[in-house]
Amino acid sequence: MNSQKLFLGHLKVSCSDEVCPGCFLGKHHQDPFLKGKASRATIPLELVHSDIMIFLNHSFSGAKYALTFIDDFSCQSWVYFLKYKSEFLATFKTFKALIEKKSSLSINNLCIDNVWYVLYLFAWKGVVA
Repeated sequence: MNSQKLFLGHLKVSCSDEVCPGCFLGKHHQDPFLKGKASRATIPLELVHSDIMIFLNHSFSGAKYALTFIDDFSCQSWVYFLKYKSEFLATFKTFKALIEKKSSLSINNLCIDNVWYVLYLFAWKGVVA
């Protein structure tokens, strides 16, 4: 950039020949997401995303965490409130049993923080029945 005077609203701003890192990064081009390349579920419960979030303040019931399960195919979501992170496994087992009984389908893959877990790998550790 040269040292010409630029107008920003009603303020006169002068620019130096150097560009600050924030301005440089702000002007970077971002490539769009590739359409059709992402792997999506083709049947319900083929892929379930899960995340656990922490609350800054405890809820009235004493819950400190929110555990979400989202079906990739239907985008249907379920939320469970937990007092401790250690309740994740028991809650997942309860959710899995409930949803598989209601839908007569089984959960094939579980994705937590963009890491896919194939549920039959959990079976040998006794995580899923």
